Amino acid sequence: MKTSLNDDFDINSLEPYPLPPIEGKSRYKMNMGLRRMDRKNWLTIDKNYLKEHQVRSVLLSSKRNGVIQCLAGSEAACMEVLDVVVEHLTQRYPDAFRLSKSKEKQTVTITATGEAFPVTSPYGGMSPLEIAARLSMEDLNVLINHRKAAEYVLYAASFIPSNLVIC
Repeated sequence: MKTSLNDDFDINSLEPYPLPPIEGKSRYKMNMGLRRMDRKNWLTIDKNYLKEHQVRSVLLSSKRNGVIQCLAGSEAACMEVLDVVVEHLTQRYPDAFRLSKSKEKQTVTITATGEAFPVTSPYGGMSPLEIAARLSMEDLNVLINHRKAAEYVLYAASFIPSNLVIC
């Protein structure tokens, strides 16, 4: 789903995605409530984007090890996360995120801030997951199937503690 925006685009006018209420069952205290994801609710941006982006930028610059970690072996998966995040944001919000291509590199620009990030290697001293985290409003986790243990293992994560984001 593409949010078609024009010259009047104002990121501050985008309302948060309305989340449906959690409906518990009286028989069960907890319920996972798994269902197919609504693509409109994936990587949304709203009027809080610029405030959250500022907090993310400060924390990723000053307390990087506290908000992002990538284990060895997660590099390819983190590159894939960046590719998917960039593709989704530039298609859904074309006036908020612009993809530029030159002969040797691609960059994505956040139009509201003018910041441009490389989306192809080399990544300008950042990891691909860090760039994806700087672009989105979401925490990102990379789980990799650990064949020896037959389970998924958390290999990389980027999160901003919600008590630090003041909206």
